[in-house]
Amino acid sequence: MKVQLNHLTHAALAVTLMLGAACNRTSSTTAAEEAPADIESAYLGLSADLQKEIYGAEVMPVAEVRKELLAKADKDGDGKLSEEEKAALKAEWKEMKEKLRAEMKAALDKDKDGEVSAEEKKAGLEAMGQKIKAAIQSTLEDIRTAQEDARANIKEACSRSDDAGKPEAEAAALKEGAGRSADAGPADDLDAESMGKEIEKELNACQTVVQAEKEKMREMLKASLDALHAELDELKGKLGSVEDVQGA
Repeated sequence: MKVQLNHLTHAALAVTLMLGAACNRTSSTTAAEEAPADIESAYLGLSADLQKEIYGAEVMPVAEVRKELLAKADKDGDGKLSEEEKAALKAEWKEMKEKLRAEMKAALDKDKDGEVSAEEKKAGLEAMGQKIKAAIQSTLEDIRTAQEDARANIKEACSRSDDAGKPEAEAAALKEGAGRSADAGPADDLDAESMGKEIEKELNACQTVVQAEKEKMREMLKASLDALHAELDELKGKLGSVEDVQGA
């Protein structure tokens, strides 16, 4: 009898532990579904999955999906999601997938029959391809503008550096730095040697500043161009995806 009771006790304990573990897994899964840690990344991932389901490939540029997200959730219009706005998104996360799927289908379902036909999907892909081509052209123009600005800014900086090396510019900088006008003669206590040293000091300081500014400008422009090239590469990849689906 004791042996049977022990077996029953152990069995009950095992069942309890299994149920507890299952509840914990269910609770964890539900919590993860209801409140992803990074709501913005989760939304981008959800959009990508639904694009593959509906279009047949991930075709929407990330910038456009992010803009779509801000249009939904950025209530104060400051261009970013506050903690309160993120919390509001998390609260409706369970319904987000079906809502987003319905929105994507509605954008393609031109005859409003509740289904996306092959012709509607083809038209949607063509429209998406045209949007991506326009975005590529815009990005190329941005790159060209950034490169032209870089050349102009560096040329201006080099021009300032060249001017700083001219004797008349050196003398003017020295006099202005000493609190005198450019037309004033040298002070009685400032001989030629002292003036030469002061001019050299001023010139070195000027060139140091110009060089530092040129370096900062190069770094800023490189970062800007790198970002534009990355965006261009992504857009070309999306366009390739659209064309692959259309050709399938």
